[in-house]
Amino acid sequence: MEFFSPTDLREALRLLATDDARPLAGGQSLVAMMNLDLVAPGRLVSLRRIDALRGINLQGDGTARIGAMTTHAELAACQGSSPALRLLAMAAAVVAYPAVRNFGTLGGAVAHADPAGDYPAA
Repeated sequence: MEFFSPTDLREALRLLATDDARPLAGGQSLVAMMNLDLVAPGRLVSLRRIDALRGINLQGDGTARIGAMTTHAELAACQGSSPALRLLAMAAAVVAYPAVRNFGTLGGAVAHADPAGDYPAA
């Protein structure tokens, strides 16, 4: 398996443009799937060093942009003013246990359709 750790989104997208590539965020869902032999990517592309995929930014129209690399813990700590953002923060606060909340990301949980995840419903 090849491993890449790009620092910008353009490079990550280029590296992910093959059929056997998988993005690696926090790894809480993907690594578990790999351990169970459910997936066996030929290429892992870490998103950890791409700052553009991080953070929670409140928009002028009351919506929020939440980066895929935002951890469950970061989202749980968010004190947003919108009811939707508060709901997502409440869902994030009960994801698994602290170690998973500190490493697992919103993008990984949603992308892998984690059956234990509450994000799609929230």
